[in-house]
This record gives sequence, C-alpha cells and structure tokens, in this order.
Amino acid sequence: MTTRKNNRVWPVIALLIAVGVFASGCSSRGMTAAEVNRRHERTIQNNLWQVQEDIDKIFLLDGPTRLSEQMIR
Repeated sequence: MTTRKNNRVWPVIALLIAVGVFASGCSSRGMTAAEVNRRHERTIQNNLWQVQEDIDKIFLLDGPTRLSEQMIR
C-alpha cells in the first residue's frame, strides 16, 4: 500500500517543482516599474527613429546634399 502512495507522491512533487521553476522565470529578480517604463520609452524611441529613417529614404533626404558649402550672396 505504501508503494502506491509513493508512486502517486513523486509525480505531484515533480509537478510542484516544475510549476515553481516556470513561475519564477529565468531571471533572479523582477523588474521595477521604473525599469519597465525606461524599457518601453527606449523601445518607442527606437521605433520612431526607424520610422524617421524610412521617411527620409522615401523622400531621398538620406543622401548627401548638392548644395554648395559656400554661402553665395
């Protein structure tokens, strides 16, 4: 009878350990609200820079200028 109980207990223990490992994640600590905000701001800023670069390429503003470096009066 005790063998059957042991056979039922080990899968339950293994499941609890697996749930604990998956719930804690890979990192040792979570991120604070300030860190999350900084990460989101950095991501949004990076996306806006990429959009600006795409717009510059569409309107051919990314190449060198053909204007003179000298001021003409």
